[in-house]
Amino acid sequence: MCAGPGCREPLIRAATGRPAVYCGQACRQAALRRRRLREAAPALRAEARDLLGALGAASGVPESTYEEHLGRLGAEDLDDLIRHARAARAGLDGVRGILGRGRPPARPAPAASWSGLFKEPPATRNA
Repeated sequence: MCAGPGCREPLIRAATGRPAVYCGQACRQAALRRRRLREAAPALRAEARDLLGALGAASGVPESTYEEHLGRLGAEDLDDLIRHARAARAGLDGVRGILGRGRPPARPAPAASWSGLFKEPPATRNA
């Protein structure tokens, strides 16, 4: 059987040479990506913690709110989370730049809640 992530294709045995581990190049690359992400998980977790800490400090959300969720995320999810957190931070920086040039808002915005970020999105019906 192929050792690719989620692949259960049978392997074709070659008459000579090393025995195959993957059924094709796509499975070989997927396995390599998964290994690299697994090795990078501690660094990804630290970067996610820093990004969420900065975003949480900007909105007044305590670190303990999201810390428990980071421990449950796999490397692929951490990679996605970091990408979105970077975009959110860049968006906040843009908003601060705009507000810094104009008049401050009339009233402060309500504190954001991180708990909503970790809930499953509602199911959508395809009509």
